[in-house]
Amino acid sequence: MNDSLAQRDVPAFYSVCDFLEMLLRFIMISSVISLSLLMFFQVILRYVFDSPFTGIEEVALLLGVWVYFSGMAYATKTKEHITGGVIHLIVNNPRTIELIKLFGYLVSLSALMFFSYLAMEYVMKIYDRGRLSTNLAWPRWVWSSSMVFGFVLSSLYLLLDIGRDVRELFKPEGRS
Repeated sequence: MNDSLAQRDVPAFYSVCDFLEMLLRFIMISSVISLSLLMFFQVILRYVFDSPFTGIEEVALLLGVWVYFSGMAYATKTKEHITGGVIHLIVNNPRTIELIKLFGYLVSLSALMFFSYLAMEYVMKIYDRGRLSTNLAWPRWVWSSSMVFGFVLSSLYLLLDIGRDVRELFKPEGRS
């Protein structure tokens, strides 16, 4: 659970966060398992029965983008993404380090929100035009909506981290 807010302060919000975490895990795990099984069956169909199913490539791409963007949101939530620690070699003051980290979070949040906006525009354009996939004729917005899902959730989790860090940074001395 993200410790961005005290659980006693906003219990309903924590229930939503718990649900989102379970949803992310479900999407990632089920997509990876499905993708693995799909590739296995494609190999069997192609090399054993000499009858490949061309729609499998579309489904594999669909599962792959959902794993990728769900994983991005999950990594943001758990803070498992790659970060650089060079600032600790240059700056010794912990408060200055926290301010620099906060600035980096704000820049990242701005980028995520901008990408969320672009992804939403793209999905709406594809939806309005009624584009379909080549082999299975599935709506193309299903693929692209993974971007919106990942960017928006990453933005939410980063916003929660910013809130937690601001509270910690500006809380009065001696208070825990």
